[in-house]
Amino acid sequence: MESLTLDIRTLNIIIVLFSLLYAVGLFIYQTTQQKSSGLKPLAAGIFLIGVGPFLIVFRGIAPDWLTVVVANSFIHLGFLCTFYGVSLIRNFKSHIIHVLLFGFVISVGALYFFTYPIPSINFRIAIVSAYMSATSFATFWALIKGKHDDAKLPVLLMAIPFLSLSIMMFVRIFYGLYEPQLTNYLMAGKMHAFSYVHVLILLVSISLSMLWLFNSRLVKSIHHLSLKDPLTGLYNRRVMDNVIPNLVARAKERKNSVSLIMTDIDNFKAINDEFGHIVGDDTIEKVAKVLTQSAANSENIYIVRFGGDEFMILLLESDINNAYEYAENLRKQLLSDVSVSLSGHPCTMSFGVAELGLDDNLDELLENADSALYQAKNLGRNQVVSNSSM
Repeated sequence: MESLTLDIRTLNIIIVLFSLLYAVGLFIYQTTQQKSSGLKPLAAGIFLIGVGPFLIVFRGIAPDWLTVVVANSFIHLGFLCTFYGVSLIRNFKSHIIHVLLFGFVISVGALYFFTYPIPSINFRIAIVSAYMSATSFATFWALIKGKHDDAKLPVLLMAIPFLSLSIMMFVRIFYGLYEPQLTNYLMAGKMHAFSYVHVLILLVSISLSMLWLFNSRLVKSIHHLSLKDPLTGLYNRRVMDNVIPNLVARAKERKNSVSLIMTDIDNFKAINDEFGHIVGDDTIEKVAKVLTQSAANSENIYIVRFGGDEFMILLLESDINNAYEYAENLRKQLLSDVSVSLSGHPCTMSFGVAELGLDDNLDELLENADSALYQAKNLGRNQVVSNSSM
């Protein structure tokens, strides 16, 4: 371990290569995959984090305004863009960005001041460390507090290195201020060299975490789409087979009321025959929109397109009286909704309502609601019939 040396110039070159590789990869991902808000500023941030070390490599060869002031300004701007990109990706809204922007301007001025009027490598280290500590902690906070419903593990995998870097840079502020005055930054001690290693770890973490994060979002989106009917956007029969039974079983265990409504469009075959299947599908879409709007403010209503023009509505924590009232309101709304009418004629629907009995199962509940719907059809359509009234 005594022979281990961490050459700052070499570490800078490695950071340049990593940053360029990851930034290009993120830009390509953004252009070839579904657009994601925040990915471009994140890629730009990683790229800028690499530009700074690229210029630092030429310290002692190129002028100080380029290899000190501009180089570190690029690093600061890179961390600022990274914070902004992460905030967009995680849907984190805050005014911290304005504070960091102001801090960026101050840091650039301070870097210039301690490069020319009063040259001091130690003070420059403190300035750079302070800004990186602040932006890293802000990025950690954005990752943890973001409102986007993401998988927790990739978020933590990215957040922890940001927090760790923030703490290390905070310690480095005081280390830089109290250590003996440096005359050559590239020959600084292991503490400063290890800060570059930490940035490398952060870059690797960002690349792996982002890949994991967006892949988990894609899987979640595919699963969500697999539960939706493509025409109406309502739940499909897969939900009926895999989700609804669990909801009903849980409600029954808790002894909560469960009601179910079966409904379909009256004379739908005649609509298809007279107006064509395109109009028929359009009618189903409009009906589905009305049904969706009726349940917009409730987490206890599940609407399933049962098949064709038939829909099933599950109402948790609702007895048969509430379900009947809900169905009646729907019937009246559809009857008066001009957007659903056909050539001036209202689109009507029949409803069958049933409540889960103490000894009933889901199949019996469906059968009772379906029998009530059949009764509504026999009584002349455009009405609500409850199983309790039969």
